[in-house]
Amino acid sequence: MKVTVIEYPEDENGEEQQRLAECMLKEIFESEECCMREIGTATDEPYGVSEIINKSLIEVWEKYTHICHKEWRRNAIDYLRTNTKAPESIIEAFVDTQWNKEELFADNLAEFNKAYSYKS
Repeated sequence: MKVTVIEYPEDENGEEQQRLAECMLKEIFESEECCMREIGTATDEPYGVSEIINKSLIEVWEKYTHICHKEWRRNAIDYLRTNTKAPESIIEAFVDTQWNKEELFADNLAEFNKAYSYKS
């Protein structure tokens, strides 16, 4: 995904100058570091998430939440399918109406087991 970052390289006098760089965002790590490649170059560079300008960061967030919505639901269904003997329809209904995204999968499993008796 293309993002814009703010860099502060030093000029020939050693003074920082603000520069915007267009980069391809390759990966974001839990440490809030990113792996990016400036467009027109061949090497990956580390950046901090805080170096991405707000407009680009909002675009990244929107894409991330769109992808995550699909992923968390599929992962939650797979988790309950693996850890219970419940029918798919019961699992999907629970995930769609009662799954708490703020809780751990194991905590959601415990809630599922309280509501239904389909333990593995």
